[in-house]
Amino acid sequence: ARPKDESRCKSLVYLTLQKLPQNHVQGLQTLTLFYTHDGRRGLGGNGGIVLRCLNISDAELTGVLVHEMGHIVDEQFLQGSNNRALTNFFDFGRPILADDPSYMFYNISWENNTEKRLNTVAADFVSGYAASDPFEDFAESYAYYILHGEEFRTLTASNSSLKRKYEVLKSYVFQGAEFGNFMPSERSLNKVTREYDVTVMPYELRAFLES
Repeated sequence: ARPKDESRCKSLVYLTLQKLPQNHVQGLQTLTLFYTHDGRRGLGGNGGIVLRCLNISDAELTGVLVHEMGHIVDEQFLQGSNNRALTNFFDFGRPILADDPSYMFYNISWENNTEKRLNTVAADFVSGYAASDPFEDFAESYAYYILHGEEFRTLTASNSSLKRKYEVLKSYVFQGAEFGNFMPSERSLNKVTREYDVTVMPYELRAFLES
């Protein structure tokens, strides 16, 4: 990688992680930065994140990092106690316990790892990708809570599932902390249909980093 690309990526990653709750960041054990022009933008799990640093805007890179941090928080930070009942959910083969806050979140829209609850609709998710499985639902909602907090709060007024998801995140993941409005002035929120991917939804990166 060219030194310029390397310093830009490392600097942006550092600044982004500084804006997240530090008890979340403590769950991140390894971070690998790749300097390729194509391939997956990011991958998070088992305490580690892999990020692609080239051919991606600063705002999108931060968005991908925050999404992948959602996976880290989901598996490392949120845990149940060993003497609790099992649920229908498994993460990398590990059973999710009934008192795990992750289960409170998954249970809003999901019966198990692959099946949605009866009467669940597309608008119950923050994005199209969030509807693919409970773990992506959590990671996309985590990123939306941080980078699009005002939009998320607006949607909760007309959708009870999103309201419950927001409340679980606020109470159990962020300990009451909420994030501001980083929505570009020219962007209008569609309350009916969801975009596919939170990581490419427009937001003001500078406003987030300076908040």
